[in-house]
Amino acid sequence: MNFTKENLKRLVTELKSLTKEESDQKFIEYFGKEKFEEEEMLRNIYPYLNMLSEEMELDPIPVTYEEILDDSRFCIKDEYIEISNIFRNNFLESLKCLIHEFRHYYQVNLLKTKSNFTYIEKEWMKEFKNPVVMSEERTDEEVTRYCFQFNEIDSYGYTQVIIKKYLNIDLVHPSSNYQTVISKYIEKYLK
Repeated sequence: MNFTKENLKRLVTELKSLTKEESDQKFIEYFGKEKFEEEEMLRNIYPYLNMLSEEMELDPIPVTYEEILDDSRFCIKDEYIEISNIFRNNFLESLKCLIHEFRHYYQVNLLKTKSNFTYIEKEWMKEFKNPVVMSEERTDEEVTRYCFQFNEIDSYGYTQVIIKKYLNIDLVHPSSNYQTVISKYIEKYLK
């Protein structure tokens, strides 16, 4: 299609006249069902992104679904969140990922703007400077070292607090030992 001003006006007029179902179908036709599902889920979790932004006094950042090995990740350099596309049809898992990674965004920004750090914040700083990197095999030792970083415990704990506060769902980590650590952290630092 030739994108002249007249053709663009005609296209916009045509799109405005479509019903939601017709618009959805056009989107699927052009971009595929998977991309449509991702966009629908983003539309569902974005109100929580805005709530987190207000609560932590930070600007919202982009969120995408990607084919990644992890459940999600905060990309520090470019300041955006990636959620594994396996969760594009799972609201609760997508929301947990969003909250967890947005908490990392908060941690990084706090360390950039603050000058007197608590013990925990000093630990975050060390962890962000020398992060635990896991191989594709994800050995038990790697997973343990990764999960027991203070920035991870804080993000897991914060996610549990927010999910309980806004959805009244009690999240429990599958590892009872790790859940004990998270619960103690919540009690001491997030109440």
